Amino acid sequence: MRRRFHFVPFFPNRPPTEDLLWRWTQQHAPDQTWVAALLDKVNGELEEALGGDHLLIGPSHFMKSDLDKATVRRIWQYNIEPLIEDQLFGQHEAIERFRFDKVMQRHGPDADGRRTGDSSTGDGSAGTEGPPGDGAVDLADGPDDG
Repeated sequence: MRRRFHFVPFFPNRPPTEDLLWRWTQQHAPDQTWVAALLDKVNGELEEALGGDHLLIGPSHFMKSDLDKATVRRIWQYNIEPLIEDQLFGQHEAIERFRFDKVMQRHGPDADGRRTGDSSTGDGSAGTEGPPGDGAVDLADGPDDG
């Protein structure tokens, strides 16, 4: 059966959703920009692991003004990890790389490679530096595609 409707793709790394989580957190929850940084880095890794940007994690999972590390963990474990498990089915090492604790070790606010000038307070919050490409310095490791 053929589709009888238009398909309009939205990719988190292309307009109009590109940098959406950055813009949203800066306006509504400036202490949560660390989540936008984390998601950008993970999406870069997923793009490489999946061979394209067609299955990246969208920003809407994290567009909540009351996020803390425990809430992000819950969202990650019950919303994000099942999607990754489906896309990387049978690739146990790759799946493990995207578990919450592993992702936080690499890209969380306490990771060694956090943004230059990060004003992390130690409670999981960070400063309000902007998305890659707007003059902010990218994290030292990982892909460089904002």
